[in-house]
Amino acid sequence: AYLGDDPANKVVAIAAGAFHSLALMADGTVYTWGHDGFGQLGDNSTTDKHTPVRVLKGAYNGTAYLGDDPANKITALSAGYYHTIALDQNGSVYTWGWNRYGQLGDGSWAQRNTPVRVLTGEYNGTTYLGDDPANKVTAITAGYYHTIALDQNGSVYTWGWNNNGQLGDGSNSDRNTPVRVLTGEYNGTTYLGDDPANKITKIAGGSYHVSAMAQNATVYTWGYNYYGQLGNYRTTNSNIPVKVHGEGNVGDLSLPVNLSSFSALAGTNKVTLKWATESEVENVGFEILRANDKDGDYQEISSYRSNSSLKGQYSTSHRTDYRYDDQLVQTGQTYWYKLIDV
Repeated sequence: AYLGDDPANKVVAIAAGAFHSLALMADGTVYTWGHDGFGQLGDNSTTDKHTPVRVLKGAYNGTAYLGDDPANKITALSAGYYHTIALDQNGSVYTWGWNRYGQLGDGSWAQRNTPVRVLTGEYNGTTYLGDDPANKVTAITAGYYHTIALDQNGSVYTWGWNNNGQLGDGSNSDRNTPVRVLTGEYNGTTYLGDDPANKITKIAGGSYHVSAMAQNATVYTWGYNYYGQLGNYRTTNSNIPVKVHGEGNVGDLSLPVNLSSFSALAGTNKVTLKWATESEVENVGFEILRANDKDGDYQEISSYRSNSSLKGQYSTSHRTDYRYDDQLVQTGQTYWYKLIDV
């Protein structure tokens, strides 16, 4: 009488979008119900369902339904606002539903009422995301209108809506195939997770932002930040990953920068800031904030991202001296400064 009441085929996972629900069965098949105005139920219709329907196979290589091949079951589910995502045992990713922003990742902007397979995009495979047996996709998640995948090597891929930088590729352009998230404040070569000694291990999608956790337990975020959801002591959006600060904005509690001095000296049409560190551990660089009074609204005036002189030493046990000249000052005005290490 009820979904999952067969002891031989229990429900093993659930997920939900804005107005639709999903369930994954032990046999690898997927059931959906609720709002279907954009095909998000995957039953080749756009009619709302008040009880579960079984998702059709679409581009999945099965008999009739998604996950019905016992050798390649569906293993994970996620849902965006009006779209749905599924991951199979082989590491392939399937999507269906609304596709206005390319969130299905099939190279189109067209709605799909049955599952399509996500294309490679910037993933190093043959045709589809996860089709390299040596580097399968291991996790999926979604935001409102964007989708995220994590591969075995620890790299993160995103596609869909990017108005707030939630794809993390350094742009604000929508993508209808996967792009690889850039390093940002992660200490890698080019892409987030590309250090084999510190892979990305977990991903999560917010409405308009994304979170990722590295092997060393550091958390990175990117996208919309109006409410401070990126956790970097800012309320400005970021289209590349930033590192989440510790409680009270004291930085990474386990990996501190040993700051021995920080001073400000007023000069002619400038304020010269000087500081020194006695040691640094995983310090990417510094950001400088300024306010017109002590308890005022501090705004970033420069950072290592735009000023190479503010880049950190990453890890060092030696003293390092830094200097920054703030030339955007007015005579007679008092300024307050904050220094943040990243």
